[in-house]
Amino acid sequence: MGNKVTFNTNINCASCYANVEKAFEGKKLYNDFQVDFANPKKPATFTLNEGVKTDQIRKLIKEAGYKAEVVDETNFLRKIFSKKNA
Repeated sequence: MGNKVTFNTNINCASCYANVEKAFEGKKLYNDFQVDFANPKKPATFTLNEGVKTDQIRKLIKEAGYKAEVVDETNFLRKIFSKKNA
């Protein structure tokens, strides 16, 4: 399985999701792509194919007309574990 990368986005609905999927059409950059529509930051998580760079994904999301801010997963995990241990 490939690396996972998460972006905070403004992909707000199924139509937006379809627009992003269309931007990736034929490029074979990821195995899976999910957006948490219930989360206010609309995180989009991609399971990348081997050799694919985060910047390739971010560029295509932006070209589709959406924001794509990489989530600092190390910091995110640190926050989760610090809350569990508090």
